[in-house]
Amino acid sequence: MTISPYIFDLKSTEFDELVLANSDKGPVLVNFWSAKAAPCVMLMPRLVKLCSEYQGRFLLGMVNTDEETDLVKRLGISSLPYVRIYKKGEVVETIRGAESEKSLRQILEKHIPQVLSPLHTRAIKQVQTGKTEEALQLMAEAVVETPNDVRIPADMLRLLIREGRFVEAEKLAYSIPQSIQNDPSISLLMTHLEIFNASPEDDESSIEAINILYKKLNEEEVCLNVHLELASRLLKIDDIERSLEQLYKIRQKDRAFRNNLGHRGMLALFSLPGNNGEVYETYRKKIMT
Repeated sequence: MTISPYIFDLKSTEFDELVLANSDKGPVLVNFWSAKAAPCVMLMPRLVKLCSEYQGRFLLGMVNTDEETDLVKRLGISSLPYVRIYKKGEVVETIRGAESEKSLRQILEKHIPQVLSPLHTRAIKQVQTGKTEEALQLMAEAVVETPNDVRIPADMLRLLIREGRFVEAEKLAYSIPQSIQNDPSISLLMTHLEIFNASPEDDESSIEAINILYKKLNEEEVCLNVHLELASRLLKIDDIERSLEQLYKIRQKDRAFRNNLGHRGMLALFSLPGNNGEVYETYRKKIMT
């Protein structure tokens, strides 16, 4: 297939090189098709059109299931048409059936790096000059303009969290459509908020309040909410190590507490910038054992 340099016929022997290796650089779509299946015939030109239009922002591999039976069996493909999207060597999404061009575009938007919209770009510049309100207004307009770009609400949440406006951030988070909430970048931020909002917002997590909570830990068998409030207050003063310690204790005592918040909270803190230090590595090892 020579329609586009970004489209190729895929053989079983080439799968690791053309799909898995290339998926480290960007998304690779693998289309499993058969000329005997009418839905496959409908889907293929839509994929070809989009791949040509996106000009290398993703690759498209075509697997003829009538010929590549070993590969089909190895990957467990049992229905057609069937498309897998690979990133970093992993399947990040599957598409079953002859999706419309509009639906395919929406799926691609989630996985293909996009140029920032003009409004989003202007908002970033406002953030860089310290104009928070102007930035938030521009981002709100950008969300309306490009509602499927998850980066915009993610940046809004990060900005509100950075400014300590946790209640506003939580309201924003739960106003986001469920499909966007499920994006890893949003769900991690929502977990951050869940921890931040576990302690009062009005006293700025004073050292005195933290000491009182530690005293409670030493004096009695405490409920998990005390550990959580302490983790929250410590996080607000950027004491990541001791915040992780409290989340780990929650994880040890009750994995079901607030939908496994101890574990989710630790993963959220692992996602913070500069997360490659000794403290992070220590707790990563703890949750792996």
